[in-house]
Amino acid sequence: MAADAAGSRDASSGRNRDKAANHQRQLRLMMRQCDRVLLADYDLLAMEKWPDNARISAARRRRDLWVQSPLEEAAEGKAGTDLKSVPS
Repeated sequence: MAADAAGSRDASSGRNRDKAANHQRQLRLMMRQCDRVLLADYDLLAMEKWPDNARISAARRRRDLWVQSPLEEAAEGKAGTDLKSVPS
């Protein structure tokens, strides 16, 4: 009975050791992959002439208005022609 308990304790500690070693390997791999990011030159990667977020959102608003207004005009025109075809 005591031998079984000791054997299961040894097996569980072995499994825990394997899990810890696997976790440690994964952490080392992640750190190795992060080295590339840390070595990047962000000044070189920065795009100076790229528009900022405010200019991009303003351009999107203008685009949406240009798309929305013809669609609304078409919907109103379609509704107007439908009213004319209804017999009085």
